[in-house]
Amino acid sequence: MLKSSPLLLSVLLTSVWLVPCARTQAHEDVLMSGEVAYNPIPSPDGEYIAYVRTGWGRPVGSGGFGRSNVRSEVAVMDADGNPVGKSVVADAFLSGWTPTGTDLVCYRDGEYFLAAMSGKDYSNSGRLPGLRIAIGGTERVSYLSRSGTVVWSREDEPFHTVLETPEGVIAQHRGWLGEMIAPSPNGRYLAIATSGWPQDTIWIYDTDLKHWTYLGDADIHPDRDWDYIKPSWDPWFGDSSRLAYFTHNNSVLSISTSDGKQRTDIRIDALAGLATPSPDGKYVAYVTFEPRPRNLRPDLQFWGGTLVWVVSLTGTPHWHPVTLRSPDETYDLRWLNDHTLVFDRVADVPLYKQSRIWKADVPR
Repeated sequence: MLKSSPLLLSVLLTSVWLVPCARTQAHEDVLMSGEVAYNPIPSPDGEYIAYVRTGWGRPVGSGGFGRSNVRSEVAVMDADGNPVGKSVVADAFLSGWTPTGTDLVCYRDGEYFLAAMSGKDYSNSGRLPGLRIAIGGTERVSYLSRSGTVVWSREDEPFHTVLETPEGVIAQHRGWLGEMIAPSPNGRYLAIATSGWPQDTIWIYDTDLKHWTYLGDADIHPDRDWDYIKPSWDPWFGDSSRLAYFTHNNSVLSISTSDGKQRTDIRIDALAGLATPSPDGKYVAYVTFEPRPRNLRPDLQFWGGTLVWVVSLTGTPHWHPVTLRSPDETYDLRWLNDHTLVFDRVADVPLYKQSRIWKADVPR
């Protein structure tokens, strides 16, 4: 159930059931690179894919088993999987591209910067404020296309959130809303979500109207440890009018306007996440998961058994799988173009030592 809120009383809610599509045969997915890597993010023009090499033994780590030892080497390949430019662009996690496709938005350990695709130049660098960084506080940053600067969400005092850029606070809200920010393509709206809590929520901040909208419960990924190595999330349609996300414990795909006044719920009846609309807005891709006990820690769940699906939004919603079932877990799913998806697969092995990037065609 969605949390009750006066903001939701005027919502025009439509619920639909999926109709199986006759075209249910999945195409063979294609391994893009043999590198141990995850979090593929295509450039705005679809010519390149930035990603993060991972594994264990980061040179500047503590040498133990803490997250400081997780490798995070940002690199770039072309749309066919061929390496581009410098082998390592940055030692950082990856937020995305700037709208021009010339720079990569990077961050880690409380520091942020823009890295040129060549890896030769860093700009707009800085450090996040506040002592909470040292004890696991805010780390993520995103990029505001309108102002050409990074933005972050942090808890400046207990149960109080501020949205902030290097120039200062741009918005604030009572309660902790989470550190994950997904700006809309036109830069007007900021979707803010928690990740890893017992129940995630999603809020939208309208930078023009200076107004907050609560969209209710939201599930980015069913794995509550998903955020540990900082994969990315982009729920927005290309025209910035709507966004897609899962709710009702990862079983319902919700498509909502940015003001929350109109929403369509599509029942999936499976554990799903990583909803992402196609560039033309005609499809939403997502991943379903089948949790099982981990190999080395059966007291914990591993979210493998994954399938990538697409649902058509024209007419009666139809769905079909576009990959074969994998025993691995997917952390990030993106559209390379209207006909191709890129995604990662992380195996149930210790220390992220078996992760790969794949792509799959989307038949229409």
